[in-house]
Amino acid sequence: MKQYTPFLVLALFCLAYSVPLDVEGKVAFYEGTNEEWVWWSEEAEFAAEEALAWNEEQLLVGGWTFVPNDQAQNDPEIQNALNFGIQASAQQGIQDGLLQQANDFSLNQLLSVYQQVVSGINYRFNVIYGSSLNTANATFVVFDQPWTETLQLLSNEIKVIGTA
Repeated sequence: MKQYTPFLVLALFCLAYSVPLDVEGKVAFYEGTNEEWVWWSEEAEFAAEEALAWNEEQLLVGGWTFVPNDQAQNDPEIQNALNFGIQASAQQGIQDGLLQQANDFSLNQLLSVYQQVVSGINYRFNVIYGSSLNTANATFVVFDQPWTETLQLLSNEIKVIGTA
């Protein structure tokens, strides 16, 4: 893992929490008792380093983060998004004439899962799924916003790898 300078860590902290940062690395924080922005650096730098104990991939704001398969298989939110995605992907494949009509599409193999925090979570799945008539390799993105009960297929790429 690369070593990040304290200023970079501080800058990322400020970006993530919308805190003003000056060119000398001083941070402003809102002091509730005086109701004003106060410039502060040493303590804020320490807090930023603690708050950003992330791995290199997670430092990219809005970036995709790999989810290990064992974690994905044990997470009910991911499983819900995956099952929705398989059915939505298959239905789109049928509508596009890529897959034959079938009602029994299910997961054959989970190849990879990535997640991205947005105003909910985007899940990017790479799977092999099939039915009694078709087998397909698909990469699709499902948007999940649990507090509004929204699940939406955002993108879908299907490659048919077998037919009955």
